[in-house]
Amino acid sequence: MGTTANQYLMVGVKLPYRSCKLGDEDKFEPFYDETYKEAINHHDGLCVISDGMDSKYTFIGRVLEKAINDYWINGPIDCERAGGIYNSPAGKEMLAALITKTFPELELLVEPCDIGVWFFTHYH
Repeated sequence: MGTTANQYLMVGVKLPYRSCKLGDEDKFEPFYDETYKEAINHHDGLCVISDGMDSKYTFIGRVLEKAINDYWINGPIDCERAGGIYNSPAGKEMLAALITKTFPELELLVEPCDIGVWFFTHYH
């Protein structure tokens, strides 16, 4: 069994992998990005990328750029500009409210200060 990597540039929140009650992970199912497809899966404006391999993170937000199957996002990346409208105070407030409203049963309370621009490699 091999390992493949995708790189993501996204604006949103990083949560612990087990940030919801055991068994509630299926609430994320329609929001998961399809890692082997080039297109980004935004469902109702959001995408979820969860580390099922090492259980280190769950990201929820808007994917700005994605490189799949061991290709890489070319840099340098200006993270201050990368988030665009979502990196402004009003944009962070809107995105935080959207995340909280979309997953009420998970009791996520996302604040605008929790929203950041994230660049990471996701192994699957």
